[in-house]
Formats: sequence, structure tokens, C-alpha cells
Amino acid sequence: DDQYGGGYVFDVYDKNGVVVPDLFRVTLGGTEGSGITDTLGNFIIPADYNDEIIISNGKAITKSRDRKICEVWDLKTKTKVKLPGVDAGSEIGDNGLVAIKAANKKWGYCDSKGKIVIPAKFDYAEVFVQNKAVAQAGENYGIINEKGTWVIPPKKGVYYHWVTPSLLVLQQEDKEENIFYGFMDDNGKVLLPPTKYMGFEYRQGF
Repeated sequence: DDQYGGGYVFDVYDKNGVVVPDLFRVTLGGTEGSGITDTLGNFIIPADYNDEIIISNGKAITKSRDRKICEVWDLKTKTKVKLPGVDAGSEIGDNGLVAIKAANKKWGYCDSKGKIVIPAKFDYAEVFVQNKAVAQAGENYGIINEKGTWVIPPKKGVYYHWVTPSLLVLQQEDKEENIFYGFMDDNGKVLLPPTKYMGFEYRQGF
């Protein structure tokens, strides 16, 4: 056993999947809790959380879904703010907003200080990329702006996935549940109509 009681140490990643230097995620032995330490083993975020921890601009969202606790930690000041929800997204958006799930099971957004910005009215909500985010209404997905207004209305059988801030994968499913992939820009202009590809890879603009 080491100083973490036989626990495990992992790298910490930012929202782009890049390893954050000088920080580690530690899971304590005998518990399911994880926290963040510095290179000396000092806890910046205590090991009280049971979900992934991703760093966004010096802050991290921490969650314990069994206790319905969601918080934002400032790594520099080592302070936290409780979010007004029972669940939250894992990342802070480019505009500083966090997707949160309210007690009514609907999703909305708050800022990193816990102030509600977009009321909980969606069936699911994803992280903001610049000033837009994918959201769900019923079984359908669309794209909203920072006011919570649909800029691309929900459409049956269509899903969107960000590749870059100005490029999205357009995923479409037909009645036989065949899946087709294409590309569109962040204004909704289709750049490549959905085609039955098995997968895709985006690299250096291609």
C-alpha cells in the first residue's frame, strides 16, 4: 500500500483530450471516490467524487451522482461552487456555461457561479462550443444558441457531433435504422450530404 491506501493514480485531461501537466486524478483504496492532486500528492480537490473529472480553463466539474452533488472547483483558489442541479455535464463550455439537470429531469444551463442562464426545458443538453450547443427535445436533436433558442430545430433521426467549433458531423438514421454520416458547418449548411460510411476521421482540415 502507498500513501493513498492502495488506490490508483491517473493522468488528468482537459476537454480536448490533452494531458494536464502537474495534476493527477487519484482514486483512494477501499472507496470509489476520486480527487485531484499536485505532483507532491497534495489534494487540490478531495477524493469525494465518483465521476470523471475534466479540466476546463483552470476549473473542473465534480460529481457524485448517488448523492446528487454537482460542483465547480477553481483549481487556483481551491474553492468550489455548488451547482443548482442533480446532475451536470462533464465540461464547461467555451462561453463558461455548464449543462445541468434539474430535479424535474429537464436540462438547462448555469454559469460557473451557479446562476441559472437557460432554464431547464430540454430533455438533454450538451456542452456549448463557442455560442452553440446540441440539445434534445423528446427523441429529437437540434442546436440552440446562448439564449436557449433553436437555431437548428430538432429533427427526427438526426444527431450532431462537434468536430471543430465550425464543423459538425451530421448523423442520420433511416427507417431501417441504417446510419449515414455527413458534415455541416455551424450555421447549418450541409458540406457533405449524409452517406453510408462506417466511420470517419478528421485530420488537419480534411
